[in-house]
Amino acid sequence: MSLNLDTLIRPLADSVINSYGKAVTLRSLRVGDYDPNGGAASNNYINYATKGVLGSPSKIMYDTMEARSGDTSIIFADLNLTSIPKAGDLVTLDDFDWTIVGVMSTFSGALAAVHTCLLRK
Repeated sequence: MSLNLDTLIRPLADSVINSYGKAVTLRSLRVGDYDPNGGAASNNYINYATKGVLGSPSKIMYDTMEARSGDTSIIFADLNLTSIPKAGDLVTLDDFDWTIVGVMSTFSGALAAVHTCLLRK
């Protein structure tokens, strides 16, 4: 049953978000190699063009992720994402970077259909 739902819901979520979403850049944080001389690892971001639907944080985000006034949320469809969003990644909206501070994934069965991210300036 769950695979049947995955084959129906995931393409539907992707279609809706691609039709109504805003073009954004998901900037996935990649930790580089450790530099023993500098005592730290180098960080860089890999950019992925995608679409997401913007909204206000839900009550659950206020309760579980400590959303604050000024935060926003964005929903990404999982089906064609090159990188799964995670806390610490950035989302570029209108030339401004927002930091992902939390992610909730919604499953359609065995696989994630969408990822709802809490964004903070």
